[in-house]
Amino acid sequence: MTRASGALRRAAQTTLARRALLLSGLVIAVGSGAWLIYSGGKLARVPWWVWALFPSFLAAAGLQCLRTARKLSGSDRKVWTCFGVGLLAEAMGEAMWAIHDLTGGGPAPFPVIAYAAYFSYSILSIAGFWYCMPSARSARVPLVQLGNLATVVSAILLAYVFLFYGFLRSPFPIALSLIAIGYCILGLTAFLFGSIVASLRLSGRIRWVMFLMLIGVGTIAITDYHFTYIVLHAEYLKTDPLNIAYLAASSFFIWAAFERSQLPAVIHSSEAALRVDDRARLWETLLLPLAVASVLVIALMFRERLTSDLLPYVAGASAFFVISLALRNWWAQQLENRLRLQALASESELQVANRELLNEMKSRSRAEE
Repeated sequence: MTRASGALRRAAQTTLARRALLLSGLVIAVGSGAWLIYSGGKLARVPWWVWALFPSFLAAAGLQCLRTARKLSGSDRKVWTCFGVGLLAEAMGEAMWAIHDLTGGGPAPFPVIAYAAYFSYSILSIAGFWYCMPSARSARVPLVQLGNLATVVSAILLAYVFLFYGFLRSPFPIALSLIAIGYCILGLTAFLFGSIVASLRLSGRIRWVMFLMLIGVGTIAITDYHFTYIVLHAEYLKTDPLNIAYLAASSFFIWAAFERSQLPAVIHSSEAALRVDDRARLWETLLLPLAVASVLVIALMFRERLTSDLLPYVAGASAFFVISLALRNWWAQQLENRLRLQALASESELQVANRELLNEMKSRSRAEE
């Protein structure tokens, strides 16, 4: 017993030392990167090593996530594989941006092929959070969660139609502006959907790890919103101080991957999953009114933008929003009906078993008499 407790104590001390070393290294790396960005901004031409910082940090985060995935199995491996590949895709997009700027391409619009990498990051981040859900580990994933995701996407889309109305009149082609806005929508969707999953569908230290991932995803979502705004308004600066946020976000990804690698295998019991699912479904009933309220608030704040030019975009986004709400509600009702029928079937089977047991007891009593 003493030997086992001593081994556990040494393992905890080793983990603590590794964590302290990792966090110290990340602070030094981000601080050094910030100094390089600041120093490079004073030069007439931003040097290549400043541009190399962003894809390098993201690539390091992606590799750390893949390293963690190798130590896991099942859906846990899928989670961190999605995060890792997504971050490597984001690093590829940043590398394309850097090459475009270094070769004299100027500010956006940068090569459209880079958008494929950026979109891949957001989509794979959503997939990573999806596989975190205990319900996603079964063969039949509840469609209600797909409805939640569609509701989040449609609400953000409708809100962004008002927020980004000016982008539709930017000097860049309308298709390119819509693609840039779409990337912002997906990035914020990944953050909000991940927040719902981590808050309602997870518990314990896994939730803490996912919160670290959410800080990174949220930081990139906010930063991308900022850069999309200034790029489409022709106010882009290569040495914008907010570039440092990309380095900080990568650090949180690396930290989260390290913490997950130190956790033991997570065993998802059916009883615990049922309790979490009951709690989540209770709170998820607030998702629909919150989505509607958020869209109404933004629409009222920017009601002067609701002109004939904007009306087709509002109509399309509103239709998607209404359809998402209807499907989510319909799927939720279907799930409730299925659970009710299962409960009734179980009750009927129990009654039949009780009658058979009672008949058996009566038969034995008669035989003994």
